[in-house]
Amino acid sequence: MKKNNYLIFLTFLIFSTTISAQWSKGKGKGYYKLSAWSVVADKHYTDTGEIDPNPTRGTLNISFYGEYGLSNKIDLISYIPFFTRNFQNN
Repeated sequence: MKKNNYLIFLTFLIFSTTISAQWSKGKGKGYYKLSAWSVVADKHYTDTGEIDPNPTRGTLNISFYGEYGLSNKIDLISYIPFFTRNFQNN
């Protein structure tokens, strides 16, 4: 039984590390993304399921994501959130 548990754990460990692997971009090639997202809310649900008004609150994020192939097997990956704004209006 103990040997069987070790075998299951080893199989899970091998497959979990290889499933999340990525393809490399290749030397000199890349992928770049500029993204923005925003959330604004002026109401919330209470613990009884009713809607209560709030001051208007929000957040805005603008970020850059990039992948660049340094060689055929190594990629440089970066995520840079370069603008974030939180606000509340009464």
